[in-house]
Amino acid sequence: MPPAQIERLTLKHFRGGCKPVTFEFAKDKNIVLVFGENGAGKSTLVDALDFICNGEFGSLSDRSGTTPRQHIVSLDASARDVEVEMVFGGQRWRATLQGGKPKTMPVGAPRAFILRRTNISKVMEAQAGERYKTLQAYISAPKVERAESELRRAVKEVNDEVATAVAQCRLAEETLERLWLAEGRLGQSAFEWAVQKTSEDTIVLSQRVAAINAVIERFDQLTNACTQVIVAHRALTTAKSQAEQAKAQLEQVQDRATGDSDTLVAVLEDAKTYLAESAPGFDVCPVCGKPEQAAFLAERVERELQRLQHLSSVRKAWIEAAKNTEQAESVFASTRRHLRECADLFVEAVHNAPAGITALFNEMIVLLSQHDGTTVKQVAAAIDAAATHRLALAVALQEDQKTLYQLNAIKSNLQVLADSVGDMRDLEQLKIRLNRLLEVVESERKRYVSELMDNIAASVDQLYSRIHPDEPLGRPQFFVKTHTVGSLELKADFGNKIGIPPGAYYSEAHLDTLGLCVYLALAKHSGDGNALIALDDVLTSVDDAHLDRIINLIAEEAPNFGQIIITTHSRAWFDRMRMAKTMQADLIELHGWDLQNGIRHSRSPLMLEELRQVLDAPHLDR
Repeated sequence: MPPAQIERLTLKHFRGGCKPVTFEFAKDKNIVLVFGENGAGKSTLVDALDFICNGEFGSLSDRSGTTPRQHIVSLDASARDVEVEMVFGGQRWRATLQGGKPKTMPVGAPRAFILRRTNISKVMEAQAGERYKTLQAYISAPKVERAESELRRAVKEVNDEVATAVAQCRLAEETLERLWLAEGRLGQSAFEWAVQKTSEDTIVLSQRVAAINAVIERFDQLTNACTQVIVAHRALTTAKSQAEQAKAQLEQVQDRATGDSDTLVAVLEDAKTYLAESAPGFDVCPVCGKPEQAAFLAERVERELQRLQHLSSVRKAWIEAAKNTEQAESVFASTRRHLRECADLFVEAVHNAPAGITALFNEMIVLLSQHDGTTVKQVAAAIDAAATHRLALAVALQEDQKTLYQLNAIKSNLQVLADSVGDMRDLEQLKIRLNRLLEVVESERKRYVSELMDNIAASVDQLYSRIHPDEPLGRPQFFVKTHTVGSLELKADFGNKIGIPPGAYYSEAHLDTLGLCVYLALAKHSGDGNALIALDDVLTSVDDAHLDRIINLIAEEAPNFGQIIITTHSRAWFDRMRMAKTMQADLIELHGWDLQNGIRHSRSPLMLEELRQVLDAPHLDR
């Protein structure tokens, strides 16, 4: 069964294809030559293959100053308009621009081996790393390289962990050294002193620190509670005095008041309003009918109102003072209860403290333990008397905390040393195992690549010798650098020079043809007889004799590939292919490109086919 081939390729708003254009390919010919002048659309066609087959932006990816996802779109179109459609082996694929990236559906489009001038430069003249990157798709073992990369990452992580453990050890040793020097360099070494210090029991010391801390905290709470009682008592005394004064003033004013003063005030207010609104000059009281001058009656009403209003004001002041006294009594009672609670908590804290601390507060404890008959004044005096003991306890607490911190620091740093030494031992063993495994994987990968490149180099040499027979050059060799990922050296012979870089001695034509042979050999190896190859105007520097050999080579090698698509602007190459006797090529000629029409093309027959058509015609046009 013949290998599958591209039957049709349609471009819509793709690069130079500003108008939809379709290329139909002959099904019975696996060599296609696309001829056109510069700017006619040759690279657009090859880029479309790269786009739909490989999910790449083609030649735009190698051009500086371009943004492929923008410039892949033809002029006067948008990203959603871009489309490439291909029929290959009877199956249809469609590629569009989605999220700024090529998207081909369905998946599983055939892979295309694309060769451009830039690829030849990278293979022939670039550094070893760039050369490997260019050929990586043909020679790499992705799963093995991922495994090797993970192993390298694991080795780095182990090295980092070892470095961390070493740093922790160094810091712990420096800390112990500093503590040892502060203690006067006791013992033979900081480590020996630290081990001896860890034998001391920190539990008792921790309990003592907690007990002293509790006594100081309860003492301070008791002091604050006592101060609150004293302040509350003063406030109560002041409130009572103010209430007594308000009561005495009220009694004095009430001696002259009769009846319901509030009701009387209301009546008098009404009378005052009436007298103000009535006609002036009456001489009889409107209430009792007795003779009374209007002006004198109004004056009496005003005077009585003032007296009664003063009484009301004094009564309100007395009520407010009574409320303040009640509130002050409540606050005073509350502070006394709080003082009692604080006293009990202090007594409990002292009882729970070591005997030496309890002895300091014996007299105070006896006083506070008496729930009846103890005055606030006595408590305040006891607090003042014990203040010096509280200060001494604070100093002792600071010293004990310092000692406890030192012992804990010594223990933690000794533990860090012990853990880090154990970790480093385990990590070193793991590091050895990982490095051995990495060496095996790396060695096998490089052996695989070396053997593969040796086979490819032999194939390249065989192809190259057919283009350059009897010339003192060739025998290309590829080398994988030791202990390096992603590096490929290229050497060849030139005259009596063996193993030299081709770029140093070879002419441009010799480099171009060597690059062509490398790609043909790689595609032949990787394609299993079904490879789809596109050569985008790659040979521009060869002379006629070498061009004839290249055409013959392609014709002879064509059965080893599924389809070979060649683009060229060389009229000589087009004419030779057209006149070739043994090559069955599909010839497509591109015409001048313009913005209104886009890419235009037509099929050109082989010379032999054209002669057959002439001979088959009923009349010969002379």
